[in-house]
Amino acid sequence: MVSKLLSFIGIIFLLSSMSPADTTRRVVASESSDEVPLAYTHILPSPAVIPAGRFEIGTSVGFGFFDFFDVSSNLVLDVQGVFNIGGKVALYHDHNFAFAPYVNFYTQSLTETDIYGNQTSLTSTAWAPGAVFGYRLASALTGDTGFTYVSRNPPIPKSSVQNPRTALIQGNTGNQEFTVGISGSFAISMGMSYDFTYDITGAGASIHVAGFQIGGQYYFNVGQGNFMPILAAGFSAPF
Repeated sequence: MVSKLLSFIGIIFLLSSMSPADTTRRVVASESSDEVPLAYTHILPSPAVIPAGRFEIGTSVGFGFFDFFDVSSNLVLDVQGVFNIGGKVALYHDHNFAFAPYVNFYTQSLTETDIYGNQTSLTSTAWAPGAVFGYRLASALTGDTGFTYVSRNPPIPKSSVQNPRTALIQGNTGNQEFTVGISGSFAISMGMSYDFTYDITGAGASIHVAGFQIGGQYYFNVGQGNFMPILAAGFSAPF
């Protein structure tokens, strides 16, 4: 699995070098080049959508429609057997505030262990609606708060996913992030997450440079899926 992830990330970096232009997304045109864009987040979905007719690939792949909604999939999760697709709507935005609801669908095969150590294989599917709120605290500082609610079938109790403890099975999760602008084209996003269902805490940081993002999220005290690499806007081309 590690070799697959390294090969995948290498391909993404190769595509990054082919990017035709700066792909910085700004929530509103009134954001000046000296302000950190509200679109910048760490691991949370951006409150901005992919521009209409534009295809983006990184550790996620997505396509934008009508400057109003986009569809995407996290390729890192796909590589690890968690097949997923999601949609997001830019419901409201102005210079200082942005709100975008989203919904993701997941399906994955897993091994469940009962209290006696007996193991059974099953396929779990989940719908995960959520929302992200972006807000400007200063010209060079923004915050983002998000929450995802997960409805899973069949339900997976916490006691069933402890061997090994995994971050690849997500429960109801809250996120808090902040982005600091260093210059007009360079910013750092930092954030923490907490899975209320499975008691898993994550933290990480990302660097944004001229529309590109690279970083990672680390999940504590888990034996599987403890690191999530992040690379955004690796390739973007108009259609």
